[in-house]
Amino acid sequence: MRNLFLAAMFGLSLSACAPAAPGWLLAPIDPGRGIQSMRPMPAATGLKDFKPAGPKDWRTLNREVTP
Repeated sequence: MRNLFLAAMFGLSLSACAPAAPGWLLAPIDPGRGIQSMRPMPAATGLKDFKPAGPKDWRTLNREVTP
């Protein structure tokens, strides 16, 4: 029983040496930060429009991709 008590005390004393949590981890629970406003954005923002191309000669295509 004494060994169990000593082991528990040793473990508790080591837990006091743990570093504090980093700021980025505690930021979501900070009530002083307030709420950031969200802007509505279209779902297709930043997308490119790809249209089908006509047929090309394979030699021309190979010259376009080689250095």
